[in-house]
Amino acid sequence: MGRMKWILSATLLAILVLGGCGPKSTPEPTPTPTSTPVPTAVPVTAPTVDPNQPGYCKANPLPELPATGLPITISDSDWSKGASAADAYMTIVEYSDFQCPACAGATPAIESVLETTPGIRLVFRHLPLESLHDKAYLAAEAAEAAGAQGKFWEMYSLLFDRAIKGYIAMQNGETTTEWIALSLEGAPAEFAKFAQELGLDVERFSSDLEKGTYKAKVEAQVEEFGNLGLDFATPTFIISINGVYFKPEISSYDELVYYLAVAKMKQGNFTLFDAPPTVTVAEAQTYQATLKTTQGDIVLELSGALAPTHVNSFVFLAQQQWYDGSEFFYVRDNFVALTGDPSNTSYGYPGYYCDGEKQSTFSEVGTVGALPNGQFFITLGTEAAQLDGQFTQIGRVIEGMDVLDKLARAMPRDPTAPKPDVLQSVEITEK
Repeated sequence: MGRMKWILSATLLAILVLGGCGPKSTPEPTPTPTSTPVPTAVPVTAPTVDPNQPGYCKANPLPELPATGLPITISDSDWSKGASAADAYMTIVEYSDFQCPACAGATPAIESVLETTPGIRLVFRHLPLESLHDKAYLAAEAAEAAGAQGKFWEMYSLLFDRAIKGYIAMQNGETTTEWIALSLEGAPAEFAKFAQELGLDVERFSSDLEKGTYKAKVEAQVEEFGNLGLDFATPTFIISINGVYFKPEISSYDELVYYLAVAKMKQGNFTLFDAPPTVTVAEAQTYQATLKTTQGDIVLELSGALAPTHVNSFVFLAQQQWYDGSEFFYVRDNFVALTGDPSNTSYGYPGYYCDGEKQSTFSEVGTVGALPNGQFFITLGTEAAQLDGQFTQIGRVIEGMDVLDKLARAMPRDPTAPKPDVLQSVEITEK
């Protein structure tokens, strides 16, 4: 599948770029990723439109995934976490290098996805780029030696955490004593300290490193990667859907999350529409939408005079029960509460998008706005004014502002955030 064009909210504050390590790139330090997700539209191929353009909707089918797969076999000797093999709707095979800055920077984000997105399995494989990273092989062997004592993932986390600290210090022009800055001769003693910190048998661990007990396993994974015919670059993500493995073109954390959403939507658990609905809403029409949530009812008044195309889409999706079960996956005080994605990935969409009709302001609390991908938000305060002219106003809250106050302040892919509240159903009444 070719690289997607993206329509993103102009208020997206940060995207973690997985700038890879490899012979064709110059590795740069990547700090711990911190991203504040905000109203985000699905990747589509729509051109930029004039804000004054009348509303329109256009079909946007799910992207086709590659028909041919890569010859990968997962075995009991692989290190995996997340969903079990039986329960996973997607398996991510990550070929990685503990000394690679991009791999270290991506790891917290991957961990967050695993913790907050059921049905995903991560399989980790070694791809130490020795020509770039002098201690990459030794670090891989250290992880295997820890794994032999039941602490692979603990050593995995420790190696990457300390690498991140070291690269951040280097990026700030500071001297670091983290393992990435040590000599190859000095690294084994540092790794032995890690083993002690994890409660391992340090003598056995150090002996395994000295003897190269697990070097053959690491070399075998490097050789296997070479047989796939892919460029040697880290991190490399290979994704399996329904047992077929392929390598998507991923250049950012958000693109990886989007692939997860596509995989989930392709499971067929909810309806996708081949074409947008015929517009039947007139400017004179108004509707009342009752949002039944886990915290109580919120009643909206929708006005065709504001945006007949977008109101029509909202009414259609509500009547088709599209919104049922959607989480309020992003709720921030003084900004917005965002919902309308039944895949609960934050990237779900109904198979079409709508645009235009953007002459809107969102500074007033309780204003309802529509995103191109069918999702919608309700403003909670003055910070929503930054969305003026970027999205389409379709109505306002007439009852239930107190319910909005009760919604959990959720954040996508943040394992420390509270569990989101749910939009259970939407009832539409024409006024």
